[in-house]
Amino acid sequence: MREFSLIVSTLGERDHDLRALLLSLVSQAAYIREVIVVDQHQDPEHLTALLADFQDRLPVRHARSERGLSRARNVGLSLASGSIIAFPDDDCLYPDGLLKWVEKWFEENMKYDILAVGSDDASGARSGNRWPQNACDIQPINAFRTTFSPSLFLRGAVARSQQFDVRLGVGSGTRFGSGEETDYVLRIMRLGPRGRFDRTRHIVHPRRDMLSGGSSAPRAEAYGFGMGHLLSLQSLRFLWVAFLAYDLIRAGFALGRVWRNGSGLCIAHAKGLWHGYHAPDVPAI
Repeated sequence: MREFSLIVSTLGERDHDLRALLLSLVSQAAYIREVIVVDQHQDPEHLTALLADFQDRLPVRHARSERGLSRARNVGLSLASGSIIAFPDDDCLYPDGLLKWVEKWFEENMKYDILAVGSDDASGARSGNRWPQNACDIQPINAFRTTFSPSLFLRGAVARSQQFDVRLGVGSGTRFGSGEETDYVLRIMRLGPRGRFDRTRHIVHPRRDMLSGGSSAPRAEAYGFGMGHLLSLQSLRFLWVAFLAYDLIRAGFALGRVWRNGSGLCIAHAKGLWHGYHAPDVPAI
C-alpha cells in the first residue's frame, strides 16, 4: 500500500510550516513509502531535531541539496522509489484522505500518468491552479493554470523520466523565477503520457498571487519573467498576449479600487512577461 514518494524541497526557514505539513501526513502514513525532505539550509543539522520527532510516525529521509528549487527536486527524484511521486511545498498541507483518493484515482484511470488536484487556501479560496474548469485534460493552453507543483502527482516511472530544468524556478541563479513545473510536465507529455486536472480533491496552500498581498514586486517580475520565457520556448505567443492583457486588466481593477500596491504587482508581472518572452535562452547551470 505504501505507494507514494513525497519530495519536499525546503530552505529550512519555515520550520513551523514544515512541521504542520508532516503532521498532516501522519494520518496517511500507510500510503507513504518515503517523505524525502531535501534540505538547502546552510546548517546541515538545522532540521535534524524536527525530523527526528517524526521518525516513529513517518518514513522520513533527510537529503541535502545546493540552493535552488529545481535542483532540490532533482535530488529527490534521484532518491524516490515510489510508484506515485509528488512535490508538496514545505508550507502546504495534505487534507486527510487525499492520498487514498489519489491512489484510487490512478487505479481507475490507467490512461493517465499525471494528475493535478486543486489548491485552496485555509479559507477555501483558490490559491494555485485557477483554471475555470473543475476537470479537464492538461494541454499546453491550460498547463500554466493547472500544473501547480505541490498539487501534482505522477506515476513514478514517468516522473523519473525527466528532471526539472535547473535554469528555471526560485533559487535558479537566473532571472527565470518560475515555470519549472509547467516546463517539466509539458516535456513529459511530449513523450506520450497524458495528464488530467481534477478539482474533486485539493491541497491546502497559502494564496500568494498579485491581488492577495502575498507577493512583492521583484518576486512578481521574476515569476512573470520565467512564465514569459517558457511561453516563448513553447511557441505560445497567443497565450502570452492573453496573459499580458489579463495582467493589465487586473492592474486597472486594482487601481480602480485604490489599491496601488496590487496594481503595481500586476504591472511588475506584466513587465516580467514582456522581457522574459524576448529574453535569450541561457546555458544550463
